Amino acid sequence: MSIQSEQIQEQLLAQFGHFISISKLWKILSYSSASAYRRARSRGETPFDEIEIVGRKGKFVPTIVVAEWIGSQVAPYYD
Repeated sequence: MSIQSEQIQEQLLAQFGHFISISKLWKILSYSSASAYRRARSRGETPFDEIEIVGRKGKFVPTIVVAEWIGSQVAPYYD
């Protein structure tokens, strides 16, 4: 994991915990709305798979997965 990914992960963990709900994820990924995220998801255009957690409503993505993806997207700008 790159230094950027580690820093991003620390920030996301502090703010959201180990899993990020879809209701918050669309903002992190800069979608214009939750509806826009859902449309992208239905077209298969979101960058990662979502999971369901027993006893919790909605879908989630592990924070580490989000951090690694964001880190990979910004890495070219830090090289």
